[in-house]
Amino acid sequence: MPRILLTGATGFVGSVLATMLLARGVQVTAISRRDTAGYRTLAAILEAARGCGIRFTAEMADRLRTFDMGDRALSESLDDMAIDDIDAVWHCAADMSHSGLRLTQAFNTNVCETAALYRWASTKLPRCKRFYHMSTAYTAGMRGGATEEQLHAGQRLVNAYQVTKWAAEQALHTLHAACNLPVTLFRPTIVVGHSQSGWTRRNGFGFYMFVEAVEAARAAGQTRVAYDMPDGPCIDLITVDSLVRDAVDLTLQEHDRGNFEVFHCAGGRSMSSRDMLSMIGDLLGVQIVSAPAESSHDRVFARAVGPNRPFAEMDWDFRRTRLDAVLGRDSGAEPVCTTQLRKLILWYVDAIRSAGDGAVVPAEAAG
Repeated sequence: MPRILLTGATGFVGSVLATMLLARGVQVTAISRRDTAGYRTLAAILEAARGCGIRFTAEMADRLRTFDMGDRALSESLDDMAIDDIDAVWHCAADMSHSGLRLTQAFNTNVCETAALYRWASTKLPRCKRFYHMSTAYTAGMRGGATEEQLHAGQRLVNAYQVTKWAAEQALHTLHAACNLPVTLFRPTIVVGHSQSGWTRRNGFGFYMFVEAVEAARAAGQTRVAYDMPDGPCIDLITVDSLVRDAVDLTLQEHDRGNFEVFHCAGGRSMSSRDMLSMIGDLLGVQIVSAPAESSHDRVFARAVGPNRPFAEMDWDFRRTRLDAVLGRDSGAEPVCTTQLRKLILWYVDAIRSAGDGAVVPAEAAG
């Protein structure tokens, strides 16, 4: 079993990846921030294990190591890491901000820190065979349509996360030519919770921005929201267990692959964005009417989901042919069905109401 160095283990996708790697017998070394004794990392992994229905054993705990960066940047901590037994790196840590006001900070985290980690791994980890970078399918830009597993250039990008993830891919492609450590760009579509339990992390990003906004409208006493969502476009959702299953299977492959590879981890499309929004409203008791905003409450709702509107209105067909071929599968993940979507929505709403603090859309979304 390989020994994996993992960043982002306290995040949503990273914690599930750490859990499933440990469950498969892999030794995981997690780089964490402000986590001297490793309790923060362990707590995140235990939460992920519960959410995914995985029994976390003492043997799994023994295979987990943590390295604390303190308050330093990743690039400032790497030289202090006295390890040389790593077989592969999974880089999941990222700045998720969409706001252009945070572009510089997001660039430093998503591009500069990624480049520093790759350079360090290529020179300081003699056993390392591959660098996996958790990117996003939306580095393809805003053209939509059939989208192949390749680098993209010259497409329109609309937020800081897209821009910096695109730039990180380009940086790794440039560095790879000099450093020669093989690179895998792993691009999920819109990640949602666990397909069976509905568990996720409450952060208000992606699909859940719409759930938060509808719940906020309900809590404010609204029973009707006018929101002009075009009919037809379908968003591509991938459940976190399907995403991480593909990532782990890819990691544990033993045969050689290309030196620079690009994979889409897409879940497929099954329901239009308008129908998904209507389903959220139906479950929460708020009628969503496809019409221009009629009141100040409608305009507040529109601002709250504004950052994700371009993605809900665009139709992409993300091809995952290369990933399925490497994994030896005839077809990819099954699209999220109505039953699963209902479970995902209700789990998230229950988390909001249990917290008792109301539905809170990220500040940058609320404007």
